[in-house]
Amino acid sequence: MTRLALVALAAAACALPFALGPYPMHVADLVLVYVLLAIGFSLVMGYAGQISLAHVAFFGVGAYASALLTTAAGWSAWAAMPAATLAAVACAFVTSIPALRVQSHYLAIVTLGLAIAFAEILTNARFTGGPEGIGGIPAPSLLGYRLADDRSYYYLLLLAVALFGALARFVLASSIGRAFRAIRDDAVAASALGVHVGLVRMAAFAFSGLYAGAAGALYAHFVHYVSPDTFGLQVMFFLLAAAMIGGLDNLYGASAGAALLILARELLRDFQSFEQVAYGALIVVMAVFLPGGLASVVSYALRRAGRRGRRPAAVEGGGAT
Repeated sequence: MTRLALVALAAAACALPFALGPYPMHVADLVLVYVLLAIGFSLVMGYAGQISLAHVAFFGVGAYASALLTTAAGWSAWAAMPAATLAAVACAFVTSIPALRVQSHYLAIVTLGLAIAFAEILTNARFTGGPEGIGGIPAPSLLGYRLADDRSYYYLLLLAVALFGALARFVLASSIGRAFRAIRDDAVAASALGVHVGLVRMAAFAFSGLYAGAAGALYAHFVHYVSPDTFGLQVMFFLLAAAMIGGLDNLYGASAGAALLILARELLRDFQSFEQVAYGALIVVMAVFLPGGLASVVSYALRRAGRRGRRPAAVEGGGAT
């Protein structure tokens, strides 16, 4: 994406609250939470090639840790959110250990088992509030003003997405990002070239946990309530569908996929019983007919437009010669 397009997108995002009513504003906040979550999922699965289905568990760790620290331990939201994010990173780091020994569908099965175990803990443990969850989570305050309404909280979420998005771009442009892509394409060849495959896999999971934990903590203080239903496998299927629709190895595509699915879910609230069926169908269709997602379509269109723009110049140059 060009710098001019980024500036235009940022300006439109900043002006958006002035054009939306209360409920659309709430949906816009939810979109930003899931965009942040989708970026982390894209890093570990799209760029590093690690099939992790435990991303929703990291999301839940961030949310529940921040909720417990503020409601039970009396921490402020500003102190609880970074601590909760680090707790999710630690959880992701531990989860990465199986990635050192198993890969492909075996890793998917292991991480799926971890996600299911986490959901069971949330439902049955006393300290998590059981199936009722945890309520009364306070909103953060800034200079004496509580960011309790959707419009003010939107700018906090927008800032978080901008900062974490910039971090993701920086990481992917660095040697770590190149190592991610190297082990995704061929781990054996990457190892032969001096890449420490095990450490890179663990780093990919840790980065994934960073984004999921931050999204979870921000979500908890946005809705002021967390429960096991929010962090079930349906969220994992949502992330898979979003990444497949937008493009697994494209940050903008994954973000756009998450935003499109949230908006579609809100528009089709009367058909929620078919939500999981729709996600499964979308994943199958995109995997078979458009594995690169919508990002590949946009990229192809831009390349075609660029070639058409250069063709007259080439003809003109040939005539002058």
